[in-house]
Amino acid sequence: DSGTRIPSERFEHLFDRAVELSHDPLFGLHAEEYFRPAHLGALGFAWLASSTVRMAFTRMSRYARMINDRLTVTLADEGENLVVTFDAHRPSRHASIREDMQLSIATKCCRAIAGNQFNASLVRFTHAEPAETGYYYSLFRCPFEFGAASTSMLIPLEVASQRLPGSNEE
Repeated sequence: DSGTRIPSERFEHLFDRAVELSHDPLFGLHAEEYFRPAHLGALGFAWLASSTVRMAFTRMSRYARMINDRLTVTLADEGENLVVTFDAHRPSRHASIREDMQLSIATKCCRAIAGNQFNASLVRFTHAEPAETGYYYSLFRCPFEFGAASTSMLIPLEVASQRLPGSNEE
């Protein structure tokens, strides 16, 4: 049943098992290749109809618990950027992969509504810098920081507030 909610603990076990079976150190980054906003159900369609990237993340923040009962997404303006912070509120054996997944999927969702030219101004990871960062550069196409205090992406305010061509107020 595509509408069934999976308890967080079962999903975490499934996630751990998928990471182990894949033997892919970039598993989290590759997640965006398979993800579509429609996978989020009504929230995904609301995302696609958002008038701005800020509105899309406002909706994500408001309804994040539909995706994961512990996930919080917070927004704050800092200088010339909208800072979107993700917090799973749960330790994980594969926290760095989960973090990569959150940020790669967020980037994919932004590109789905703002166009493939969308780039954050900075992406922050709490995990340590991996030995190889080439794929991070090719995916995010912006500066990034490892060992940060939070998992977040900074989006220029002018990009976050730009009217999107596919928006639908209704």
